[in-house]
Amino acid sequence: MTEGRTVTRRRKPSAATVFLASAALFVAALGYLGYQLAAGRDPALGPNATVAEKQTRPLVIHRRIIRRRIVTTVVPSPVTVSSSTVSSGSAPTSSYSAPAPVSAPAPVAAPAPVVSASS
Repeated sequence: MTEGRTVTRRRKPSAATVFLASAALFVAALGYLGYQLAAGRDPALGPNATVAEKQTRPLVIHRRIIRRRIVTTVVPSPVTVSSSTVSSGSAPTSSYSAPAPVSAPAPVAAPAPVVSASS
């Protein structure tokens, strides 16, 4: 009874066919979702929200005035009276000394010469 009937096995589709079919299905699904978003039916926002229905808040401007005051106090240096200074006027004399000059750092010694086995 089974002699007249031949059993044929169905071949599996090739890898290229499966890849192209899945890529086409992905592009179709992506296009459909893009169309939905462009139409304003975003599933993440819900059925009632659209892009144009944003609520606008009133614009409030707070003005903050910042004033910085720098207070400096000038303290005169103590006046020293020397015996060699003679003043003939009644105006007091005051002398200010300049700050001491800053000395340069000490020079760095030169590195030692390189000695090799061949020299």
